[in-house]
Amino acid sequence: TFADVAKPTLTITAPTLNQRWSNSVFTATGKVTDNNPSGSVWYQLNGGTWTNANGWSNWNATLNLTPGTNNLKAYALDAASNR
Repeated sequence: TFADVAKPTLTITAPTLNQRWSNSVFTATGKVTDNNPSGSVWYQLNGGTWTNANGWSNWNATLNLTPGTNNLKAYALDAASNR
């Protein structure tokens, strides 16, 4: 038997740190690398609800920004439940 203990690696490619944006809608993008070909990416904007992003190895999420500073958090969860 094989036990998958390898954690996926998530990278946020947009937005970049301290990026300024003037529109209220922004598409966050990123990449996931893992030994497992599938899983899910979850994101949270400004402490709101955790939401499932679109895609896995190349993922994206539409963000509705608020005026001022916005904070984005994300994590990848592979099919073996590794974060």
